[in-house]
This record gives sequence, C-alpha cells and structure tokens, in this order.
Amino acid sequence: MNEGEVPSPQPTPRIQLTERDHMILLWIGEQYVINLRQLRVLLARGKENNLPPVSESAAYVWITRMKTLGVIEVVTPFRGWGPFLWLTSTGLRFVGLEFKAMKPAVTTLKHLYWCGQARLFLAQRRPLDTWQSERYLRFEQVRAGKKLDDVRELPDGHLVTEKGLIAIEVELVPKEVARVVGIMTKRVEAYGTTWYFCSQESHSVATKAHERLMPGAAEHIKIYDLSVLE
Repeated sequence: MNEGEVPSPQPTPRIQLTERDHMILLWIGEQYVINLRQLRVLLARGKENNLPPVSESAAYVWITRMKTLGVIEVVTPFRGWGPFLWLTSTGLRFVGLEFKAMKPAVTTLKHLYWCGQARLFLAQRRPLDTWQSERYLRFEQVRAGKKLDDVRELPDGHLVTEKGLIAIEVELVPKEVARVVGIMTKRVEAYGTTWYFCSQESHSVATKAHERLMPGAAEHIKIYDLSVLE
C-alpha cells in the first residue's frame, strides 16, 4: 500500500450457524442463560436425549466460536460452577427472538440454572411435551397488554401436554408460608397441575403451605426435591 492510500474496508464476517448452533442459541435465549454443564448436555443431545455430555474442551471450543461471532457473552462468577452464557442482541436477532437483550443479575444465575435443569429433565422424560419458559411467557403477556402485577405472578415455566398446561416452579429460597399458600392457590385456579421443585431449605415451607390449601386443591400441587433434576 502506498503512503497516504486509504485502506479498503474489510468485509464483515458472515455469521454461519449450524442447526445445532441455532437450537442451542434459541434455548439460551428462551432461558436467559445457560451454564457450562448444561451446554455440554445440549451439544451432545441434538435429536437424541440420552447421549453423554461432550467434554469440557469441546464445549469451550463452541463458546469461543460463538463469542467470536458476537452472539454470546460469558461470565464466571462462582467458583466451581464454570461459565454462564447469555445472548447478545445479535444472538437474539439471529435466532428470531424479539426479547430485549439483557445481562442477567448474578443473584439470579443459580435460580435460572435450576430452571434450565427442570427443562432438560422434563425434555428427556417427556419428549412429546413442549416447554415454554418464563421469559417467553412474560414477553407474551406484556405484548398482550397484561397488567404488570399479573406478569410478575408467572411460574418459572409451562409444560404444554396433550392434557393441558402444567405449571413449573423452582424454589431455592424459602418464602413465608402464607405467601406460598397464596401462590399455590393462584396456581390451582389457573392450572390443572403445578409441580414444585424445591431445595432442602424451601421444601418444608412448600409442604406446610400445601397442607394449608383448601380441600380438593392440594391434589393439584406436586412437590419434588430439587435433587431429582441432577
């Protein structure tokens, strides 16, 4: 190049995603985030639900490629947990999601992890059912003009089955029993069944709330240990 010559602009690299890439990015966008452990499962799974997870090194290769393409951001806030990933505005756009790009608060990451675990667990055991994430449900409610208070009371997910909707709740931190009774009552009114996945700390509170439900309502609520999602 001669001195003073203006360099030609370099072409912007095209984003090329495989079908598997698209599936995983869509999953991440719907769930807000994914953890390394869950990514290893999805990278192996494809259309099969029982394949062992890929290696960490293979997962890091995928992370590096996606980060180079500008479709994900990565953070590693907890020792021993590995990285968490979420979609950039570019990533959301490339998988056709209209959600607003956001960086999840660190305080929400463990709850979001277990919501993702619920999705993986149910996908393996109920492959004919369809998962709808809380982020998707919130977006649809807001777009439909629902009141903010109604939107705040959404469950952590829906499982769409041939017999109707099942509400999914993930409880890590104990709430007051009276509050849980109120939430459970609303779930009974809106859904045929609600499944609670509870940590050791929250399990006793959920059980006490369950015992206080009106006659006939308790049978619509099922409580499970969070450990079943491992």
